[in-house]
Amino acid sequence: MVGRLTKARSALVIPIILFFAMVFLGAYSYTFIEGWSYLDALYFSVSTATTLGYGDLVPITSVGKIFTIFFAFLVISLALYFFTLIGRYFIFESKKRELVANGRIKHHRGIRRVKV
Repeated sequence: MVGRLTKARSALVIPIILFFAMVFLGAYSYTFIEGWSYLDALYFSVSTATTLGYGDLVPITSVGKIFTIFFAFLVISLALYFFTLIGRYFIFESKKRELVANGRIKHHRGIRRVKV
């Protein structure tokens, strides 16, 4: 049981760390490529990762534009994967709670044992 919980949580933790690492790495890269302040670069990275794209900051250099193409594909894919995993995790937990409530399984971490 403990192994499954650890596996489920690590399946969420790894994409979270990877996603935030990519956002911060992107921000760090934009400070050198475009010469933006770190806050502006972080703002642009988050805006790109969440697909908001306000348009108030745009890459000017050719290298910045090419980097943005690859960065956007990568970080948006990671964001979608991350949100899919979170949704799957909560649906799975909800289903387990439902099975405990219906008496189909005897226990679940955090829920009292059900007598059958």
